[in-house]
Amino acid sequence: MISIRSARNAFFFRLRQKVRWQRGPFVERNEPKDSLRDHPASDRIRDLEGRYDLAPLKARSRLRTYLENLYLLDLLEAAHRGWTGNYGEAAIGIDAGCKNFFYAFGLFRFLERFRIHGTRKITLTGYEIDAYRVYTDLRSRADHARGYASFLPGTRFVAGDFLDAPGPADLVTALFPFVTKTPHLAWGLPLDRLHPLAFFAHALKILTPGGVLVTAAQGEKEFDAHLAILRRLKVEPALAERFESRVLAFKNDRYVVRVEKAQR
Repeated sequence: MISIRSARNAFFFRLRQKVRWQRGPFVERNEPKDSLRDHPASDRIRDLEGRYDLAPLKARSRLRTYLENLYLLDLLEAAHRGWTGNYGEAAIGIDAGCKNFFYAFGLFRFLERFRIHGTRKITLTGYEIDAYRVYTDLRSRADHARGYASFLPGTRFVAGDFLDAPGPADLVTALFPFVTKTPHLAWGLPLDRLHPLAFFAHALKILTPGGVLVTAAQGEKEFDAHLAILRRLKVEPALAERFESRVLAFKNDRYVVRVEKAQR
């Protein structure tokens, strides 16, 4: 059954790669955010808004998109608990498997806050291997991703495999990457595109000395798989724990892992 599903996924994946459906960058319709005043995490939301200058996103996003970016910032702060470094003047970030990059603004602001402020600018690149999946609005993931990245200087979306990302990067993020067969197949990818060990190894390879890899996992099985891969690579995470946010709630438990590359 798995081989049949993988073969079906392979057919449609290759078809998407051949057609490369695109209609131009997506522009999200803004929605009111008044309801956030009564949100159970309104204090945390105000805290994040105050420290990360989220006003531009708040003025041009759907409510769910805005909450997802707040959630991301909450997650990244949890993942960096106890970290005493910075992301240098350049602050180069690479996001592996960024889907439609709807959280690009939050990731950009996080890099901005934790860099050494100087004359050099932030560079943020999102990679998505299945970039031409078509949504109900008849735009592709690539259309949406380029729209979300378009108003962030130094930010771009790459329709391609993260394993081809040249690096270097001060921060690599991999939010809920596929490391087991079931979710990989469920999201329409063939098994010949499932390379979790190579994925983690490449992330660590392109990190600058002192750089950080942050991964997030959904469910204990995926979390255990993340840790097993790191053990195979003989890497000890600096942090690995369950993550819960009051900003958004999800059915399955979520976990964060932080790995720090040694300084030379």
